Amino acid sequence: MKWWRRPELWLVVWLLVVAWVGSRALIDDRCLQISERDRVSYGLRPVWQTRFDALSATCGVGLLQYDLQEDYTPLGRWVLLSLGVVGALLYLVVARLVVGRLWSGGGGRLPSIWLILAVLFVLQAVMIPLAGLAGPLTGSESRSVDAVWQAIAAFFSLGWVLDRPPLHYGWAIALVGLLGALGWSVWLVALPADRGGVGAKTVLLAALSYVGLLLALAGLVAVLEMPRGEVRGAAQGNQLAVGSVGQRAVRSVVQVVSAAGAGAPTERLDERGVGEGTKLVLAGVVLVGGMGGSMGGGIKWAVLLWALAAWGAVCGRGPGRSRGEVTHRCALAGSACAGVIVAWMVVVALGLLLVETRVASRFRPPPTLGDAILDASSAVGGANLSSGLIGTVTDVNLSSGMDQTVDSYQYGMAWLMLAMFIGRVLPVLVLGRIADMHFSVAPARWPPLV
Repeated sequence: MKWWRRPELWLVVWLLVVAWVGSRALIDDRCLQISERDRVSYGLRPVWQTRFDALSATCGVGLLQYDLQEDYTPLGRWVLLSLGVVGALLYLVVARLVVGRLWSGGGGRLPSIWLILAVLFVLQAVMIPLAGLAGPLTGSESRSVDAVWQAIAAFFSLGWVLDRPPLHYGWAIALVGLLGALGWSVWLVALPADRGGVGAKTVLLAALSYVGLLLALAGLVAVLEMPRGEVRGAAQGNQLAVGSVGQRAVRSVVQVVSAAGAGAPTERLDERGVGEGTKLVLAGVVLVGGMGGSMGGGIKWAVLLWALAAWGAVCGRGPGRSRGEVTHRCALAGSACAGVIVAWMVVVALGLLLVETRVASRFRPPPTLGDAILDASSAVGGANLSSGLIGTVTDVNLSSGMDQTVDSYQYGMAWLMLAMFIGRVLPVLVLGRIADMHFSVAPARWPPLV
C-alpha cells in the first residue's frame, strides 16, 4: 500500500492540524480569561500553554496547563471539548481501518465505520438527556449544561472534571466512562455481523473479564490504602484512606473505573497523600485502557487478550491451536502494542525525572518512582491522573526572571507534548505496520477480540 493511502499516517497529520487550529482559537480573549499582566509578563508562556492544552485535548489526554474552571470561559471549555471529540473520532475511524486491514485474511468481516459512528451517535443521544437530568448533582450554577459537558468528556475519555465531584456524582462519571471504554466491540455485540468468527458470547466474556479486572484492582487499592494508626494521607485530602471499609471500597471502585474509562481523577492523588502501590495500580489501569474499539488510549484489554490467546495457540495450547497467518498476526500485534506502550512509558518517566532534576527547586522534595510512573502513564495512556510531578516541571516559576536564566518550563512542556502525541499514534502505527506484513504460512481463521 502506498504511503499516501495509509490512514495511520494521515492520523499523524490531522491530529497536528487540529491541535494547531485549536491552539489558535484557545488563546483568544473569548476563550481564555486571564489578565493582561499574565498575557504579557511571561513571554511566550501563554502560547506554550495553549498549544499544550490544544494538543492534550486532541490526543485525548486530560492534562492541562490552564485551569479548566478559572481560566477558560464557557466558550473555551466547549472549544476544548470539541477538540477532544474530533481527535477521538479521528482515532476511532483510523483504528477501525487499520484493524480491518489487520484481519483481512481471517475470513470474517468487521462492522462498517458508518455503523460504528451511527451507534456512537445513538449512545450520545440517549446519554446527554440523562446527564442533563442528573445535572443538579454537580452543584454548579449552570447544572444541566455542565452535566452534559461532563458526560461527553467522560464518554470520550478526555479526563476532565469541572469540579472534584461528590461521591454520588463520581459514580455517574465512572459509569459513563465505562460505557465509552467498552467500545464498539461490545456496543455491536447483538448484531448478526460475522466479526471474524467472534460470537456474542466471546465478546461478552471479554467484557466481563475487563469489568472483573477493574473490580479486582479496586479491591487492591482499598487494601493498599488501609489506614495505619493515624489516617495516612488524611491531612493531604486523601479520602481513600478515610472512613469504614465499605466507604473506602466504594471510593476505590469509583476512582479505578473512572481512571480506566473517563481517565478522570475523582480523588486527590498529589501531595504525597496516596501510597506508592496505589499510584502503580492506577498507572497500570491507565496503560491498559479500555476494550477494543474504545476511544481512549493505552494498550487496550482486547489487545492483551489477543496476545494471551494467540501465544497459547502458537504454543499448541488453548482451544485454537492454529498456526496460521492470522494467529501469528494476533500474537505479534498484542505483544508489539503492549511492548511499545510500556517501553515508551518508561522512557517518558525517566525523562520526567531528568527534567525535574534540572528545573526543580532544591527545597522541594524529590519525586518518587511511583510519581514518575503515574504521570508518565497519564501522558502516554491518555488520562488526567497526576501526582504533581507534571505541575513541577511546567510551573510558572520556571519562567525567565523568576530565579531562572531561561524559560525552563519549556523542557517539561515539550517533553510531555511529545509523550502525549507519540502515545496516541504509536499503537496505530504499529498495528498498521503489522497489517502490511506477509507471513510464510497459509491463512487460518482465528477470531480477533475486537
